[in-house]
Amino acid sequence: MLNTTTSWAQMPVPGCGVQDFTLSSLYVQPSGGQQTLILVETALTPEQQQCGMMFRTSVAPDQGMIFVFPEAKQASFWMRNTLIPLDIIFVRRNGRIANIIENAEPETLSSRPSKGRVIAVLELAGGQAAELGLKPGDMVRHHLLGNLADDHDN
Repeated sequence: MLNTTTSWAQMPVPGCGVQDFTLSSLYVQPSGGQQTLILVETALTPEQQQCGMMFRTSVAPDQGMIFVFPEAKQASFWMRNTLIPLDIIFVRRNGRIANIIENAEPETLSSRPSKGRVIAVLELAGGQAAELGLKPGDMVRHHLLGNLADDHDN
């Protein structure tokens, strides 16, 4: 498992200044499928969450970003200044996927809401959720969700 305090990158983001994201391990597991490790940047501060993946020109298939909120809430994401399609995965407090917006159209202000209250949102490269076989009800595990067990093979 990766050290969750390791600095991923100090990223200059136009209009956002320099954002200091940390890299951590996240696991996704489709029902009846294989658990997969995703390396994620954590967006915890309001500034990091506002900037998110803006201005990125690519996201590796095994990487993403997780947005964790202080409390569960109805969440909505848009893609202004996001240059590539992303899969937006809304995650409930128990780590289960509430809903997935696949291949969200870049550079739009269209609202993409969660179905119900969520505690986190996982963004992956467009098409990755389908490639991994993810669907609502599947599990996301991360230390900030409090559901990352020591044994990741189960």
